[in-house]
Amino acid sequence: MRLTPTGYYSDFIVYPLLIACLNVFGLIAAGADGLIGWFAVYLGCLVLWTLIEYGLQRFVFHHAPYLKTLHRQHHEEKKAHLGTPVWLSLLAHVTFVFLPVLVIWGQATATAATAGIMLGYLWYVSVHHALHHWRMEHASYLYTLKRRHALHHHGAETCNFGVTTDFWDRLFRTSAVTPLFSQGGLQRAPEIRALESARISLDEQMREGRPSAKILPARGQHVPY
Repeated sequence: MRLTPTGYYSDFIVYPLLIACLNVFGLIAAGADGLIGWFAVYLGCLVLWTLIEYGLQRFVFHHAPYLKTLHRQHHEEKKAHLGTPVWLSLLAHVTFVFLPVLVIWGQATATAATAGIMLGYLWYVSVHHALHHWRMEHASYLYTLKRRHALHHHGAETCNFGVTTDFWDRLFRTSAVTPLFSQGGLQRAPEIRALESARISLDEQMREGRPSAKILPARGQHVPY
């Protein structure tokens, strides 16, 4: 959905506060005897989020009616304030995570599971924002994610569904590390060619033993990634 700047950035304020509150209440509810179990659930659900992220990107955002149209907007307007309203994402967390776990396993487990999923979601929206809005060093981990995501946008929408990790793409064989031909044309997008050129230049520097330098596009060349 198209959001106001306030609505777009509210995730970065609301979720840290909620996660902190869930952590406090959850640890109190777990008590000293339940700490290990609480942290196990917390970390397990944090990892589980990466699979949820993959599934949403692969099976929902690109196929579900209405959501497919909204996601297409994002592919066309990468820097626009498009996303899920904070009230809607919170409703999903409460409906599909907190309440079911609360009914079945109780308060302590419900806070751990919800906090873990929320932390994963917060990491996802933070990384996704950075990939589209930040410039970063080409040797960095974030740039690796940035390049993978660029291939998803411009190479082929059938690859690189994971945003925060490529683990599930590798497991399910949907990972691509080189530019792919678009289904609608024979030329690779200029953004992909620019990224590939920069990567090759960096690789050459590293092979020759020269210090890694920040590689920028040529003057006048616009690279949205």
